[in-house]
Amino acid sequence: MLPQDFQELLRQQPFLPLKLHLSNGKQYEIRHPEIAAVRLSVVWLYLPSDITKPIGNNIAVVTLQQIVEVELLPLGSPGKGNGAVT
Repeated sequence: MLPQDFQELLRQQPFLPLKLHLSNGKQYEIRHPEIAAVRLSVVWLYLPSDITKPIGNNIAVVTLQQIVEVELLPLGSPGKGNGAVT
């Protein structure tokens, strides 16, 4: 996936929540475009705060090459907060 393709997904109006499926089996939900920052070859995900974990555990860095599927989620679908990890 190219950075501009991912950026286009984040700029949709209205924004549609996304689920990223990675090559390592992890999945991340992006329910708000503000939690993702796209760079040349990576996406930084700022995950919801969990007071039981250090702040560094609230950030995930995903290389664009790891993304094997981007699933569009319906508006208003239940989730696990701003950015869920499964």
